[in-house]
Amino acid sequence: MSNLDCVCYERSHNNFFSSFKWPGLFARMAWDFQLSRPVMKVASAVFVLLFLLPPLVFGGADERVHVDVAGGLRVVIAGETLDGCSFSYSPIDFCDERHGLLIRKMIREQKPNFFNGLFLISIPERVEYDQKSLVVVNKEAGEVYPLPIDSYSEAKGGNSPGKGLLFNDHDNKICIVGDILVYRVIKSGRFCFFFDGKGFSGYRTEYMR
Repeated sequence: MSNLDCVCYERSHNNFFSSFKWPGLFARMAWDFQLSRPVMKVASAVFVLLFLLPPLVFGGADERVHVDVAGGLRVVIAGETLDGCSFSYSPIDFCDERHGLLIRKMIREQKPNFFNGLFLISIPERVEYDQKSLVVVNKEAGEVYPLPIDSYSEAKGGNSPGKGLLFNDHDNKICIVGDILVYRVIKSGRFCFFFDGKGFSGYRTEYMR
């Protein structure tokens, strides 16, 4: 299977109000129709209650990109996510206690095994099917970057050269030779990803924007 060229992606951080046209339209209406001051005050109060107060109280969507897990680590999902802990429609919760404990144990007991002093950690998911998820961990920054898949299974003979999970400590390339499960679909072949320090590119899955 051929791999796509490196196409980096990242979560959009568009400001909701940058494209919101009503404030300017409302101001023009007020000028054209010369609304009275009481009406202007009421309209302004309604605008604040409906549009400005909720983001301040509940927080914007961008805050959910980084979700704290126990032990001072943050899960960073750069693709589509509903809660900041899982890819959209994925059953794997990278913020739960099991994932947090395993990740902290690995970075505490082992040396960095990926490029630039990073950790590449394989996490068992469905043991009966030999399915595992993958995360890149920046210990210094306290950030955890899940690979944009649900899980992977190594091809038979995964311990042989050229099969299984392929990576090293002097390259940002991660290749999986076997099966990947993404959005309830299993694909087989060779899938290569590149980590740029903030997100993944290369083979594009449904979880990448």
